[in-house]
Amino acid sequence: MRLRAGQGARGKVVDLDTGLTVRKVIWLEFEQPGAIEGPGTLEAYRVDSDGSISKDASGDYLTYVARGQFRWVREEPIGARVRLGAPSCARCRSPLTLPGDDLCARCYAEDRGYDLPSLVGSPLAAGPCAHRGCNRLGTYSVADEAPASSVVSGRFAFRRGMTVGRRWYCPWHWQPPRLLDAKGEVVQELDDGCGVRPT
Repeated sequence: MRLRAGQGARGKVVDLDTGLTVRKVIWLEFEQPGAIEGPGTLEAYRVDSDGSISKDASGDYLTYVARGQFRWVREEPIGARVRLGAPSCARCRSPLTLPGDDLCARCYAEDRGYDLPSLVGSPLAAGPCAHRGCNRLGTYSVADEAPASSVVSGRFAFRRGMTVGRRWYCPWHWQPPRLLDAKGEVVQELDDGCGVRPT
């Protein structure tokens, strides 16, 4: 059986004599039916030193056929490389579940007694400044996020997050948004590192 890239076979081919990966393989056929390692024949595109496919004078791609000892290493499906969660939270039906869990960040925190920030009021209605001891009206809102399971679309996986809290700051005490874990502890401040503050 021939493994053809054009028919959806995804993986890499290793030349067992040299240990190097054969690039731009079009098809691979082993002498033993059903084998993924051993003697075989392949056809691949010729590549230049910069990795681009070589063309002849008329602009057609150049290929070559080779015989040797090869191993085909199947490419893992995209779902095996990302931690997916349940399609929806088991309690509140939110589609933003934690990676590898059946609960969203808020329900997970409630079950374990963790204190996540709260989403109170409209994002357009200003609240008091979150800085301790400040009595000014907050004019800038920042949102805290928790990770959510990735979503897979075709061959691509997209990372997601869910807003779990909102803080208001006056211009003197502004702090960047944060990435929180399911316990409500800060994992990372989502600042661009430039020290840019709203004005």
